[in-house]
Amino acid sequence: MGLAGSKLFSIGITSLTTSKLVKVKIGNYPENTLAEARLKLQKLKQLRRRGRCPATEAREQKQQEREQEQELKQERLESV
Repeated sequence: MGLAGSKLFSIGITSLTTSKLVKVKIGNYPENTLAEARLKLQKLKQLRRRGRCPATEAREQKQQEREQEQELKQERLESV
């Protein structure tokens, strides 16, 4: 349970790059049901078995999204 009383599905995974335990967010309750969280957990475990780190991939995806947002903002500013 979070500080504000929110419920969160997450998993602790050992990072392949740092060998430290990292927490990967699966989803919030009630936006995600327990069944949906279990399916996402299975997918994360499959990634891990293939030698890929879900935490690193999630971090890289967020970074790409931020960069795309910044590019869009820059284009909007230039067009004004």
